[in-house]
Amino acid sequence: LGEAFGTRKRKQAIVSMEKNKVRPDSLGQPATEFIAQVLSESKEEASSVTSSAAHEIMASSLLPPYNRETLNVAEIYAIKGLIPTECFKALPIESFINLTVKSSKDEIDAVKTQFGMKDFWMNRILSAPRDDGHFILRLLLFGHFLSSFRELKEAAINGPDGSVMALQSRLFECPEAVAIDLLNRFADRIAPPVNNSQNSSSSSAAAAAAFLGKAKHKLPGTLRDKAILYILAVLLHLDSFRVNATSVAELLAITPTKLITFFKALGCTIDRPNRGEEMNLNINNRLVPVKFARLTAPLTFPPPPKRQGKK
Repeated sequence: LGEAFGTRKRKQAIVSMEKNKVRPDSLGQPATEFIAQVLSESKEEASSVTSSAAHEIMASSLLPPYNRETLNVAEIYAIKGLIPTECFKALPIESFINLTVKSSKDEIDAVKTQFGMKDFWMNRILSAPRDDGHFILRLLLFGHFLSSFRELKEAAINGPDGSVMALQSRLFECPEAVAIDLLNRFADRIAPPVNNSQNSSSSSAAAAAAFLGKAKHKLPGTLRDKAILYILAVLLHLDSFRVNATSVAELLAITPTKLITFFKALGCTIDRPNRGEEMNLNINNRLVPVKFARLTAPLTFPPPPKRQGKK
């Protein structure tokens, strides 16, 4: 029973994981405006060849791989570009296959504790349709791992083991293939300093000792924002390419206005609720107007913001 419904050790691990998360109000702050500027400018609209090239490189590194020519909306941000095949197959869905809204609270809470999962993902998993390949379950589980990764402090993902095991200790039940992929795509690897002096043996040992215990991966604001873009692309697939942006803002702990910037960066248009849909959401005891982000084919990025002339 202890193993099934959450041991004291696992509950203590969850408390530890919460301590190793960054403050919600510090996420999505520094790079959001930069992303909006970079992803909205095309080569023709850039002020110079140099700045245009820089913008194209940055956009390609932040946005998921996209197909601008396709008329099939599902192919714009293809799943294989969002989640490598090896990671997709490695996702540990076994605990969720038989879990539904009809499952007991004890069963649901046990799996939530096992994975350290938020209600947003668990509630969607409980109501998700089951198919032979468990496609929807895999998308939801990857979204959980990526959103949890984005919230970690840098110190929480670094250790003398090369960071993979350190990350797995923070993301419960995360397969090695997924941990490696998250570090490769959404973190900067910082190599130990190299000393080229003649006394290489002693100096290298000193450099290695000095580096030990310091961060081996960095999580800058731009890469935390890149994670948001991938999470939103996954949610677009899950919601037939029309997502309740307001509810996702609460999950990612950023304001709906800022989240709209990310959806626009993906090429989405922003809609009001249709007749019969909920008009407002209660977030922190405040009614917030609901907005939907919709992706259509062919992909069209928003026009660049108007620049104000110098006075």
